[in-house]
Amino acid sequence: MAAERVKTKSRRMRDLAASPSAAFTASTSQAKPQDSRTISELCYPHASAVYENNHNNTLADVDEDEDDDNDKYYMQERGVVNYAKEQFYFQKIQELVNRKFELFTRGELVLDDETDEEEDDTENKQRNKASSSKAVNKLKKKIKPISNDITKRLKEHITHEQNGTNIMLVIQKKLFKSDLAANQNRLTMPYNQLQTIDFLTEQEREYLLTAESNIDVSLLGPTLQMFTKKMKLVRWAINSTQSYILRTGWNNFVQENKNDLKQEAIIQVWSYRKVDHNNPCFAIAVVKRAD
Repeated sequence: MAAERVKTKSRRMRDLAASPSAAFTASTSQAKPQDSRTISELCYPHASAVYENNHNNTLADVDEDEDDDNDKYYMQERGVVNYAKEQFYFQKIQELVNRKFELFTRGELVLDDETDEEEDDTENKQRNKASSSKAVNKLKKKIKPISNDITKRLKEHITHEQNGTNIMLVIQKKLFKSDLAANQNRLTMPYNQLQTIDFLTEQEREYLLTAESNIDVSLLGPTLQMFTKKMKLVRWAINSTQSYILRTGWNNFVQENKNDLKQEAIIQVWSYRKVDHNNPCFAIAVVKRAD
């Protein structure tokens, strides 16, 4: 009888070795991590507790004769205990895969690649929205220009006394401390606050983008007196903001018009062209005096 049981169990072992599940067991047994856990235990850790509660019954099913020590040793040596454990985990993994596939076919599960695409699309929309917000903020900085007797008188003077044409409002801005500081010696006109860029030709704009370039310009003061020296118009980046700058002699211009050019005053810078001048001319009007 004992010999027959050994033969029967030998046949069962051969059948187990020939099955796909046994192949799975063999492959995972070769890839055990250093902490001695099997691949199945790592893939499906929640099944460990369930297995510990049931493995005695599983072993009992495999080892029909617990009194036969030789048979039990034989089965353990041939990997039957390991097979039972691996078979349990393999079944749990298969159940998990089937469940995930079922959710996917119903559209309740999104693949990682699809999630990444949705996240990228969301990020792009957020960036576009941020860019639009920045553009709106730039437009908001273009304050509605003040129109009064001062601006009317200035334009009449340019037309009739200066023989000027193409009169354009370049910018309306409040004078800050930096605009009047002696160590700065320049008037800034931030690009994002300009009313127009057409006061310069395309060639002039491109020229000012080159290094150390400048254009000589004439400047008419708030008292309708032409400043005797030429100013330099340049384009700089100040604190990452592009600006057109009037410089070289600006301090002298401020001193000549110190009763009008004060901190907190609101000024307008106008541009115009003269027939006998190739370069643009500028005029400054104080449309609201400092309090």
